[in-house]
Amino acid sequence: MVDFSLEQIFGLTLAVASRYRNWALRILQETLRRFPAAQIRWPSEQECKRLSSLIKRRYPRLRKAIGFVDGCHLPTAEAEDLDLQNAYYNGWCASHFTSNIFVFALDGTLIHATLNAPGSWHDAAVSR
Repeated sequence: MVDFSLEQIFGLTLAVASRYRNWALRILQETLRRFPAAQIRWPSEQECKRLSSLIKRRYPRLRKAIGFVDGCHLPTAEAEDLDLQNAYYNGWCASHFTSNIFVFALDGTLIHATLNAPGSWHDAAVSR
């Protein structure tokens, strides 16, 4: 939700809405840092074997897989710097994006993330 929507809903000025949003984000960040289930971490070797066996049970030809990868492009504003603007321009989508790659385990947990890569990068390049 953008700040001007919050202004209209709650009758706040832009500065106040921005201050409260930043305050709430700091609280969320501190809370998530202390919450082990919210951590993005690569599974241990034993956990990888367990995840691999779950996948292999359902898809016998998939060996040594522990999860799946998904990428998404999030729209971003155009930069004033032409080099930066060019890096975030995605010719395939004809707009400016940041590229994000997520790796999910079979149980739905997030085990790796690459965030805010330039939109001109292909998903395969971002995942390296």
